[in-house]
Amino acid sequence: MDTGNQFANQFGLWSQRIFAWIWYLLRSPALTGVLLLILVVVLVLRVTIPQQASPDTIAVVWATSLPPLIQRWSGLFYALGFSRLFQAGWFWIVLGLLLLNSLVALADYTRPTWGRVRNAASAEAIVWRHPLAHRAEQTVRLPENADGFLARLKETLRANGFTVSTASEDNSRLVSAARWRWVWFGILTFYSGLVLLCAAFWVSYQSLENERFRLFPGELETSRLLDGSLELTKIEAATGSGWLMVNLENGGTSEISWRLYRPTFLADLLILPVGMEPAVVVEAAGAAGEPLRLMPLREDLSPAVRLNLPLDRPKEALYFHIPPAALTFKLSPVSASSELYYDVQVKRGPESALSDSLVVKPGEPFEVDEFSLTASPSHRVTIDARRDLALPLYAVSFTLLAVSGFLLVVFSPRQVWLVPEVKGRGGQLYGTLERFGPARGANDCLDQLLDEHATATTPKVPDE
Repeated sequence: MDTGNQFANQFGLWSQRIFAWIWYLLRSPALTGVLLLILVVVLVLRVTIPQQASPDTIAVVWATSLPPLIQRWSGLFYALGFSRLFQAGWFWIVLGLLLLNSLVALADYTRPTWGRVRNAASAEAIVWRHPLAHRAEQTVRLPENADGFLARLKETLRANGFTVSTASEDNSRLVSAARWRWVWFGILTFYSGLVLLCAAFWVSYQSLENERFRLFPGELETSRLLDGSLELTKIEAATGSGWLMVNLENGGTSEISWRLYRPTFLADLLILPVGMEPAVVVEAAGAAGEPLRLMPLREDLSPAVRLNLPLDRPKEALYFHIPPAALTFKLSPVSASSELYYDVQVKRGPESALSDSLVVKPGEPFEVDEFSLTASPSHRVTIDARRDLALPLYAVSFTLLAVSGFLLVVFSPRQVWLVPEVKGRGGQLYGTLERFGPARGANDCLDQLLDEHATATTPKVPDE
């Protein structure tokens, strides 16, 4: 029977230790930092790496949309789920751990933090040490006039912006002083912001709708989110800005200004221009001046009377075709003396090599057989449109994180306890200071505060 009770007691102690270890690990500020770092890296990758529009898109097709520098590792990125980051299982494991970490921290910090702010002179407030703060402790001898010494310390604290609390009944000589004590709630605000951020990701996962448009000036692009179409009406390449016309199916129109990487709201949609690349627009006319339909040799482009050809590289050769005349053109940008020219080569019919070669100026017409052509510089703008019900949650969560971070850095709270132990004509004074920031700064503050020779001149407690 005793053996059974002993085993039960040992198992209970072992279980309590394991539970406490797990609890403190989940509450750990280091775990919060690691999970936040992973989350920030994921968000950066989410913005920089193109995402699959559909889970049915094969890896080879997705790899062609990656920047050339990382295309060689496209197989590894695809296997890790980088093609659809918010659908990757490991991402939700990280987010779940961050949510659990935040909830455990709130459960562990809320009650003692409230006690610290409401009554810092209580025994519970003195014993509890904030895991994110540094605490300095020092002991000095009390002079014969202990009450006078404590009175001078109180005046020193008040002169440095501290609020000295009323002495408790059980210890009339206990000195408790705080500066910016309400900022202790900043930690709770920070973790509350993280909880809302995790909730926002979940709402986004359930409700997010997005579209990506690659717009050329003068071309209409149909949008399912807008129930209408978009048209790029003006581009200012020097400033990365312009105007966008929105045509709705109900007949309504609106024109909005845009700038690269600056979000703009249109009703419940977030419009974000994420890229602008150079292009060449080509137009051709027949002998009677009728416009001709040109055919690009790139599979991702469609035939058009006003043919826009994007330049993925500054001096990339562009190809297009005039079907009725069996003419194939190769157009290459050439820079000479800071001026832009186009080198145009022509292939006729079944010829295996390009023959005629022309150097033309942008915007000036040139003749090939009975056809008149014009090549002009242009740009293609990439715009993301998204409808996300979690946008208010993101706004509130980032506001809480920013405000709490600002308060904790600029208005770092400090708590001082001075516990005298009077014995006859002297005794000991136990001083404790707790604050955010470097541990050395806390020690310096306490050293200067308890310097017996400096207290008479009302020393300044250093900030760092």
